[in-house]
Amino acid sequence: MQLLGSVTCLSMVLIPVVGLNVVQNPLVVAPVTGALGHNVSAPDGIVSLPMDLARMSSDCNCRFEGYCTCEGARAFMSCIRDACSQSSCDCDRSYHFDNACNHLAGTCPSLGLQCSTTEVSCMKRTYVPQSVPFNTSRDQPREARPANRAPNPVQPSPVQSTPGVTVQPIDRPSLRDRALQTSSQSGVSWWEAHRSLLVWWTLSAAVHSLIILAFAFVYNRYRITLAFKPGKGAHDQGKFRFGLFDCFNSSQLCLLGCCCPCLRWPDTVDKVMRWPSYWLLVAVMILESVFDGLCHGLLGLLFVLFGCYMRQRMRSKYQMENTSGIMVLDLLAWCCCTPCAIVQEARHCELQRNGVKKHKVTGSGDV
Repeated sequence: MQLLGSVTCLSMVLIPVVGLNVVQNPLVVAPVTGALGHNVSAPDGIVSLPMDLARMSSDCNCRFEGYCTCEGARAFMSCIRDACSQSSCDCDRSYHFDNACNHLAGTCPSLGLQCSTTEVSCMKRTYVPQSVPFNTSRDQPREARPANRAPNPVQPSPVQSTPGVTVQPIDRPSLRDRALQTSSQSGVSWWEAHRSLLVWWTLSAAVHSLIILAFAFVYNRYRITLAFKPGKGAHDQGKFRFGLFDCFNSSQLCLLGCCCPCLRWPDTVDKVMRWPSYWLLVAVMILESVFDGLCHGLLGLLFVLFGCYMRQRMRSKYQMENTSGIMVLDLLAWCCCTPCAIVQEARHCELQRNGVKKHKVTGSGDV
């Protein structure tokens, strides 16, 4: 009796292990007999069933031949249906039967398997199985089984439903191709797609330009006669008489150069060199401020180079020291702190003009 008990315990331990090995390996068995009623010829390309479906086929004593053929799939599912209807295996109404059909359809997508309680048919097209929960463990209660577990992913290769006919995967267009096709079919042109953006940009540019022109017109009436106070600068030593960061010593020019550079800088260049003129430089400032965003900063770079060039001309006008090192410093000043450079040039210009005015007044008094 002890020997018989040991053998029984050993068999209970080995049977699940053997069953697991059988499930994990591809099922290649003889053609379905009994419930199938006839042999089915199969092409090359053996497929394996998912673990739970293979376990159910073993419980219901239904064999799958291992090939994706319509006859074999119909015979296998008919056997499962009959076994479930006769309660000869563990079936919970149509729960296991429906899941078995979905999993077999996912294993053999070229068949387009469709199952019902009365008929099993093949649609002969690519079939995407439903995400239906299946058993995770035979010993686990049905209430505790996961409800949203999808079947094990299977990567099927092209198989044959009938000899001599190969079913190829569907060639689906990419997302970019679908977008281009939709755009071409809708007939939406580039102008219609960007009309709103262009309209708002045009209105914004027009309002911005009108505001600058209005202030430029008012400022032009008083810029020649207005008495600016640049402050006391250093004696002429071949360089600017004010430092680059001494802007706050002249609050009037500092506010004007920082808040309205499109007015103060054209005024400085016009007073020093007479060309380019005040209005021409105002137009340049408007174009730079309006179109710089559309050019991704290219106009801003060109404006910095132009401002550095005019600064070099200003040095030549006032006979300042001008070397390659000073040229680099001027470029850095316009790149890194344009308002400071504009205020520095404006203060130097106004100080020189005030000195010239005093000299003229003194000369006329002596005469």
